Amino acid sequence: MKTNYLKCRKCGKRVKKFPKSDWRICRKCLLEYYAKWRREKKSVKRNYYPQGGPNICKVCHIPLNKTNWYPSQRDYGTKICMNCQSKVAKKYRELNEKKLQLKRREQKIKVLNLLGGCFCVNCGCDEIDLLEINHKSGGGTRERKNDRKGSTVMSSILHHGRKTEDLDVRCRLCNALYSIELKNPEIASRFSVKWRKI
Repeated sequence: MKTNYLKCRKCGKRVKKFPKSDWRICRKCLLEYYAKWRREKKSVKRNYYPQGGPNICKVCHIPLNKTNWYPSQRDYGTKICMNCQSKVAKKYRELNEKKLQLKRREQKIKVLNLLGGCFCVNCGCDEIDLLEINHKSGGGTRERKNDRKGSTVMSSILHHGRKTEDLDVRCRLCNALYSIELKNPEIASRFSVKWRKI
C-alpha cells in the first residue's frame, strides 16, 4: 500500500501528518518557531523592565517616580502608574461587582460576630445591611481620617489586630441616636427606637 506523504512548506521535508493540519508545517519547524517566539517575547520584556534600570509602567510604558507611583505598588514591586492603576481597578470592580459585594458581606459578618453578634445592642435589629460598627466613646470619623490610606475599621480588626473593647454593633438609627446622646443627652432622651420583626 502506497503512503501519501505531505510536504512541510518551511523545510520541504516529507512527513506523514502535520501537528497542526492548517499550518502545513512539520513538528521540528513548529518547535523552532515556538522557541524563537519565546526568545523574542523575553527580549521585549527585558527592554520594558531593564534590570537595575528605570522603572516603567507595564501598561502605558511611562517612567515611574514618586509623583505617579503608589507607595504600596512600589513596595510590592508592581510596575504600574497611578492613572493606569485606577483604570485597572475600576474595570475590575465593574466586572466583579457581585463577587466583591459578597466578599464585603462575609467580611462584615465576621467582624460583627467578633463584636458580639449580628444584631443591634440597643433595639435588637438583625438586618445585616442596616448594622454598623459604633465607637462607644465617639471619634469614628477621626479614626478613619488618621488611619492608613484605604484601610477601614473592619479591615483593621481582621488584618491589623485592632482591639474591639471600645466598639459595639448598632443599627443606623441607634448609631445616629447614640451620637446625639454624646453631644446632647436632653434631646436624645426624647427619641426611642423599636425594631419589629416580621
